[in-house]
Amino acid sequence: MRSLFLIDALKDALEDPANDEEFRRRLTDTYYDDRIDYDTIEAILGCEEAMRLKLLRESTYSTPHIPELEDDLPGDDAFYDREVSEWTGTPSSDSDVSRT
Repeated sequence: MRSLFLIDALKDALEDPANDEEFRRRLTDTYYDDRIDYDTIEAILGCEEAMRLKLLRESTYSTPHIPELEDDLPGDDAFYDREVSEWTGTPSSDSDVSRT
């Protein structure tokens, strides 16, 4: 009987910090600093909250992709030395929509 009482008290004591805002903030900071792992976060906060933190951390700390050109840009002569089409204001046959 006494051991059941102690187990229940221990469960209650462990559940309270997970609902405490300061504890959650410190736990989140610790996770973002990579001082605790995902499994620990999941055990304390639950699967949904742990996944949210994981996705947020990955999106926050990832480096953005920098596009790179495979070829050089065309020079001014190659870019500007061509015929420029003139807009006539009439729709092309591709954009005609049949109305019924």
